[in-house]
Amino acid sequence: MIALVSCGELNLSPYIAETNNRKLNNKNLVEITNRESSFTNSFKVAVISDTHDYYKELEEQISYINSRKNEIAFVIHTGDATNLGMIQEYDLFLDELEELDIPFLVLIGNHDMLSNGTILFKQLFGNDLNFTLDFKQTRFIMFNNNNWESSETAPNINYIEDQLSSSSQTHNLLLGHVQFDDSVRYSDAEIEEMENLVTTYSVSHVINGHNHNPGSGSFSNATRLTVGSPPKGKLIILSIDDSGVTHEFINF
Repeated sequence: MIALVSCGELNLSPYIAETNNRKLNNKNLVEITNRESSFTNSFKVAVISDTHDYYKELEEQISYINSRKNEIAFVIHTGDATNLGMIQEYDLFLDELEELDIPFLVLIGNHDMLSNGTILFKQLFGNDLNFTLDFKQTRFIMFNNNNWESSETAPNINYIEDQLSSSSQTHNLLLGHVQFDDSVRYSDAEIEEMENLVTTYSVSHVINGHNHNPGSGSFSNATRLTVGSPPKGKLIILSIDDSGVTHEFINF
């Protein structure tokens, strides 16, 4: 690996585009599936986002989640683990995240795609930027919707519709980094196409990061949740059972 020497210290180059092929999403999808039998049809999921370099606050989020590890099935991070997509940032992020006592999944954010970030993300978390998890009665459809930064189609509407149309789950949730009705990034036609999918397939919730202020609203017939960044002092807990999906913005 290329290295830079400064003031007697050895530092990794910020331009590194190769790291260990850890494929953590792939491994954790298996671990979450194995963990499913430990829960009834009533379970919780923690959702965090936009942790960037807010390591102290991320540590506090992790401490809160670990204190409730028996009731929270897994954690979803909806992207922007880094500022500039550099290996040092990914390493620092994972140093914190791997303190979790329960498995986690990480979506790619727009900042994670800067520099060689996408290459590194795929090595660390898996080649598939769009992936799906069925847990109990719920399907979680997670996808890359960073249309400006991505060299791939983003969002991949065909993938999303295939996952929705094939679902036999009671609840279907969509998760992407950018807010689905971001009128700066998406045209009216693109937003309408997503709204039609939400309506046609009775999506319960759409969940995004990107905007650092936590909040809720609606998107078509679904509840829209914006997770927010750690300095805002909140994370989302989804409570799911056969009758529905509810959410809380929790102070940690």
